[in-house]
Amino acid sequence: MQLRDRDLGTTIHRRGSDRDRDAQQAMELATVPLTATPRPNVVEQVARRYSDWQSELDPAYRSDWSPLEALIDRGTSKSWDGANRGIEQVEG
Repeated sequence: MQLRDRDLGTTIHRRGSDRDRDAQQAMELATVPLTATPRPNVVEQVARRYSDWQSELDPAYRSDWSPLEALIDRGTSKSWDGANRGIEQVEG
């Protein structure tokens, strides 16, 4: 909506605009299976789409999804044993 408002110079939403395609893309992401594979998975696809929109809204925006990608890589690694979830128990 921010991109639409910027494009049309308004905050009133009485009808659609060319930006309706962005809403359609967001709805399509909602149909992607909630699984880690195949890659890119839904989380990665949402992050990339957000980056596209944010970059258009703010040309100075620079995305860095490497920590997210590293976390997903770790979770989908063949060496990940499944028992160790990477969360240490705190005794107290």
